[in-house]
Amino acid sequence: MGKSAHGIFRTAYALMAAAALMVSVHAGEPRLAASASRRPVTIPASFEGKRLAVYGGGALVVAEGDIAEPSLFSVYGTDGKLLAQIPWKIPGASRTVVYDYARGASGILAVCGFAESAGMHRAPYLAWISRDGTQQKVIRTEPYYPFLCTAAPDGSLWTAGLEMGPDMKEQPEYKDGPVVRRFDPDGRQIGAWLPRSSFPDNASLVRGFLAAGADRVGWLSWSVEDQGLLGTYREFTPEGEAGEFPLRGAPGLQSSIGSFDNMALTAAGDVLIAIEPSNRTGEPVVVTLDRISGNWRKVKLPVKPSPPWVHLYGADEEIAAVTGSDGKSGLRFLRFEK
Repeated sequence: MGKSAHGIFRTAYALMAAAALMVSVHAGEPRLAASASRRPVTIPASFEGKRLAVYGGGALVVAEGDIAEPSLFSVYGTDGKLLAQIPWKIPGASRTVVYDYARGASGILAVCGFAESAGMHRAPYLAWISRDGTQQKVIRTEPYYPFLCTAAPDGSLWTAGLEMGPDMKEQPEYKDGPVVRRFDPDGRQIGAWLPRSSFPDNASLVRGFLAAGADRVGWLSWSVEDQGLLGTYREFTPEGEAGEFPLRGAPGLQSSIGSFDNMALTAAGDVLIAIEPSNRTGEPVVVTLDRISGNWRKVKLPVKPSPPWVHLYGADEEIAAVTGSDGKSGLRFLRFEK
């Protein structure tokens, strides 16, 4: 075989290898696919003017009533049917403000916020509510105000927040108070991480998303910069902080980050975050964390959202989501494939 033949052979081999590599890379592209067992449904309720619904433990929870002081939690199954309606108000309080709520894998509903008495005394709280609402446990957490909460499969509740005085202002003595905390089902604090002094301001502590998986909890927070949002995703296990991963941009996003449309942490431990561009004209993206490389990867969507938005309600074995193509009361279930 002459030199030219060897060259042709090497070229052909290189092309085949490159083609094989492209197939391998494509096969490994993360994507969301339609659920094989759960069909898209329409929830028989309007979400207009309400807080964002949350999904967990096989049900979607919608907070009804005033957006700051919801008085009822409506629970819908994966078939769209109403499972329960849980009244919510702390006895003796003139106001029961809800900062956040989440449904765990076991069906426990976690709620956090503050209650106010007729004398204008404010007290932060954290609550456990059983799946049917018949059992409720509420603890006071002052001076710690939990702004985010989530329920782990073991019944423990995790929170993110900060310590404040009765006037809801920070005091110098609270600068080292831990912002992430874990409480057991009896209401005892059993873990605390990250001092308040490690954050330059409190803005990133009063907004964000907190989600629980089988063996970890994920916390997405962000700060506002001139060029858009700078996100930070942190993970915790019961033993402590497991990692921190910045989100300065998103693969596939044609501009800077304009907003985060919630996150989901699956039972298998995969985290997905929905992001909208700052220019509001490009398409949203969903990204997932590759923990081996520490990088974020774009997730292929099963439909093209029209109008262009995607919201993740939460996850169990599958992700519950709604897109612009589903209508504002739509609910679809997606399985994550890596």
